[in-house]
Amino acid sequence: MQVDALTGASNTKTPIPKSPYRPEIDGLRAFAVIAVIINHFNKDLLPSGYLGVDIFFVISGYVITSSLANHRSESFGDFFFCFYARRVKRLVPALVVFVLITSVLICLFNPDPGVSLGVGRRALLGISNINLYRASTDYFATSTELNPFTHTWSLGVEEQFYLLFPLLIWFSGFGRVASHGARNLLWVTLTLSIASLIAFIYLYPVNQPAAYFLMPPRIWELGTGCVLFLGLNQKKSPNGWLGRIAPLLITIALIATLLLPQDQGLPATVLVATLTAGLIAYLRRGSMLFSWFTQKPIAFVGAISYSLYLWHWSVLCISRWTIGIHWWSAPFQAILIFILAIGSFRFIEAPLRRVSWGATKSREVLCATGATFVIFIGLSLSQRLTEGALYLGDKDKAIRATQREVVEGTAIAPGKCSWFKGNGPSLPSALRDCTLTPPGMTFDYENTAIKRFFILGDSHASNFTAWISAMNKIKKYRIRILYVNSQISPPMPRALDGRGLLDLRQQERVTSTTAKSLRKGDVVILSNYLLGYLSPKRSCRFTSTSCIKLWTEKLQALVDQAKRSGAVAIVISPLPDFPPKQASTNMPWNITKETCTKQLFRPFIDHDCFQQRARIGLATDIAPILLVLKAMEARNNNFYVYNPFPLMCPDSASMCSNYYNGEMIFFDNHHLNLNGARIMSEGFNQFLIEKKLITGTSKKPGFSGIRK
Repeated sequence: MQVDALTGASNTKTPIPKSPYRPEIDGLRAFAVIAVIINHFNKDLLPSGYLGVDIFFVISGYVITSSLANHRSESFGDFFFCFYARRVKRLVPALVVFVLITSVLICLFNPDPGVSLGVGRRALLGISNINLYRASTDYFATSTELNPFTHTWSLGVEEQFYLLFPLLIWFSGFGRVASHGARNLLWVTLTLSIASLIAFIYLYPVNQPAAYFLMPPRIWELGTGCVLFLGLNQKKSPNGWLGRIAPLLITIALIATLLLPQDQGLPATVLVATLTAGLIAYLRRGSMLFSWFTQKPIAFVGAISYSLYLWHWSVLCISRWTIGIHWWSAPFQAILIFILAIGSFRFIEAPLRRVSWGATKSREVLCATGATFVIFIGLSLSQRLTEGALYLGDKDKAIRATQREVVEGTAIAPGKCSWFKGNGPSLPSALRDCTLTPPGMTFDYENTAIKRFFILGDSHASNFTAWISAMNKIKKYRIRILYVNSQISPPMPRALDGRGLLDLRQQERVTSTTAKSLRKGDVVILSNYLLGYLSPKRSCRFTSTSCIKLWTEKLQALVDQAKRSGAVAIVISPLPDFPPKQASTNMPWNITKETCTKQLFRPFIDHDCFQQRARIGLATDIAPILLVLKAMEARNNNFYVYNPFPLMCPDSASMCSNYYNGEMIFFDNHHLNLNGARIMSEGFNQFLIEKKLITGTSKKPGFSGIRK
């Protein structure tokens, strides 16, 4: 976040008053980084403290413009390399050391660190924000709370802005100290900032990850700082009583904004950027807050803010993987953060910024770029060679609790047989790759002597991965699984945004293609989050018909089509679910599924990991849906209802739990993990035998649940 110290001087062609170093800017940096750290320790303490990053963006725009105010260059090449030499010497050394050390640490505690390591490597190239944006379209992406490189997205935004900004500086004439250069830069930056702000406001409600992670919708914040510097040099900030009292009022408003709830993110972001610009403008010598912001301890925190920002998230992330973050551990974790940041600043940042990396600026840039690429390649190769070798815990135990979509030896994996927010494979490739052929067998899905199973639905279809793994070993069966996250099958009309509408159309194609391909003996399995779509409390949009009535009409049409083909349909009735404590999350914000399994380095787990609901209450929620499905089963001789509820929550239990025998059986509040999927697969296998849809017994190889 932090850039070079503020310097500047006047010139003869474009008057830019001398702009000496402003120590109060370091105080503002300290304010921003402390806000971010408090928020990341506990979101309840400062709900919008993460907007400290936006304060940094405005500061960076202001300082980077002021540092170039008196920089004279005879050629674009000289200007370009001088600009980037300062940037890489300032940012790269601390980042490289941070990535190397943290990469090793996360491998010790994460059984599957590939996603995290990928973000870390890309942070070295300044593109981790793009990687995180793409991951945000994954319905079950690894929790950002557990990725030690998540916070590097902001560095990516700044570094990508630095690719654009030198062009603006030079071709506006500001970098060449040309006539009207400052005015040209002011208008160009102002225009870009307005366009960027419009894009941010438009994207935030419809595609928040794009508004948050990508550089174009963030230009306006960096541009605000640039425009502020140029504007202040056209007109001095007010003095007198207003100049003395304004910083205090603005700071109070800024703190109040950081206390806003997260669901006010759009107005809070715009307000924080605006207030930061106002504070920079008014925070001058003589104001009430100037002496406070320039206190040596506060200015020092601002000076080390870049290292603080890098290391605070690493410490908190590793803590979440191990002992957790508690009231008693927080002081020690805070001390460790400051020790690491001070060490980074004094032994890496400051020394390497002062020394020469090459005889010329161009060689310094090439040296830094080359070294970064070598480290990037080295990390990529070492990850492949040491995959999982450093993990200190029981990997099998961790995988059973944290995975749900992978079938070993097949193409079934996140994004390969599913769709979400308009992303996923082409339907032809999914039909091919997600039609499973037992080991040693050729692709013979059209063989009429082979019994075929089609698994459709939303994300709950992946509850069948354990069953698929076992059935795929039996050579007389073939299975195809295709599902669209957040879209029920058969689909029904819903009020959706652009990407949701794409998924709805995809579900229509998947269901229609499957229905048309059915033949005698086929079995269609429909697994959906029925409580989420069909609760009697809900009323479907575009129609006055209740959701459950509308969906069962569409289901009946599919059952009728299956009957004409000689096929059978099975619907999976609702599982227990455990509503989250916060509507926007699957589990409480401070825990994730990865941290809810005991390991040697995790001696205890958070009590919030244990979710419970009264069985009678859950049964009451499920009863209306189950009654309608059972009535439909009585009317159709090719339609069955499999009810896994008694298996996952036995009749003898008064409370339903997401744990069994010390093992977590739910991936989140309503999806099964591999532990839970193994339990359900045994019951489902027995159900198929009873309905004479498969032969044999439920004791076939591969069906070994944790309840034995």
